[in-house]
Amino acid sequence: MQDVAPVTNGGSDEDQISALESAWQAGRHQDIVLKWAGLWRTMILASLRKTLFPYSRFIRTLDLQDLGELLQEARFRNKLNDYFFGGDLAPLKIERESTYHGKKKSTVQLDPIATVNKLGEALIAQTPMLEELRGNIVKGALSNWIPKLTRLKYLNLWEGEALRDTGVPIRTHCPSFAELKFWRCAMASFLNEIKEQSLESLEIFSVSKVGPESFRALNCHRDSLTELHLHSIGADAMVSLNLLKGCSNIVSLQLSESGESTTDLEHRHNDVFLEIIDWLKECKRLKSLKLKHFFSAPSLLTPVLLEHDIKLIELELDEYTMTVGKNVHRALVHQPSLQSLFLKGEGDDPGTDGYNILVGSLCKLENLTELRLQNISDYFNSEHICLLAQNLPKLESFATTGWGITDEVWGIWHGSST
Repeated sequence: MQDVAPVTNGGSDEDQISALESAWQAGRHQDIVLKWAGLWRTMILASLRKTLFPYSRFIRTLDLQDLGELLQEARFRNKLNDYFFGGDLAPLKIERESTYHGKKKSTVQLDPIATVNKLGEALIAQTPMLEELRGNIVKGALSNWIPKLTRLKYLNLWEGEALRDTGVPIRTHCPSFAELKFWRCAMASFLNEIKEQSLESLEIFSVSKVGPESFRALNCHRDSLTELHLHSIGADAMVSLNLLKGCSNIVSLQLSESGESTTDLEHRHNDVFLEIIDWLKECKRLKSLKLKHFFSAPSLLTPVLLEHDIKLIELELDEYTMTVGKNVHRALVHQPSLQSLFLKGEGDDPGTDGYNILVGSLCKLENLTELRLQNISDYFNSEHICLLAQNLPKLESFATTGWGITDEVWGIWHGSST
């Protein structure tokens, strides 16, 4: 419901920003928060069977993160707290004592996380159609909710610890479960406990606690897994990526190292490096590949681009240098299927052949509709831009840097079909 109503999540990002800016200018932000609170209150009352119609029974997506943001909104805390938790919702309000720095006297305040989970429990009891669940769910709560979520397909959790002891219940009660996103947690036991060959999409925003055991367990879903996004991979996990070699049905892959990790796989862990290349080359269905903050990305990427059976549609690469990336740039011509390309890196000195190599390869990608170049194109000149305009007839979105670009480009671009 909250995704349809134009309050916080309704419509596109541009629509939301425009609506909020208009509300601020008109002094109606309090009205937006009031409507936001009213929508949630109605759904919760419906789950308690206190409304004329059973609205909650038709919910397919429940975003408890959105509810948590409401409870922490300053205008809610100051003016709507008593209204929201009045009457039948009063027993669902959980408070805690808080002491401010420098003050000895404590005050009683709303505990947003505990309260959201209490409200979530009430909602879950009366949402038999629920397919997607998001939010900061505390450990232990989800395992109690799972038996009621027989249609569950998708989980997006703030803390992966909420998954603890949920594998078997999901296997038993959620036959359609297929997609998972979470922040951080060791997940080997969970992956082994849920139904084999059932997980289709996995995104982990911090792989700091994920390692060899979890990667081995992912092979239990090697035939079903088509989307794998691993962010902030730690050094220990980086040298275990080769254990994913059984997962060759992946269509969308994103890998990025943690902020402090710059693992040189090619020179320090060459056996792992070669096995990762073999794994990626076996992913014949791969369409989207994003390697971000990934030290060994250029060396890994080149043989993948040269693989005849791989037809990429989307590619992103950042934090590399023109010198290191020359082979990647040359290999781009072997992926004429590319429609979206983002390259961000450190350019070379003006006039060096690296820029001509890059532009020459880009001009061969005639199916590009979106091209974004950042820093790697710092010394582009007008001639480079004109060549792109003349050779990329399907280009719809283009962003670049380039100190040598002049007004000359507008004439040629205006006359092109782009």
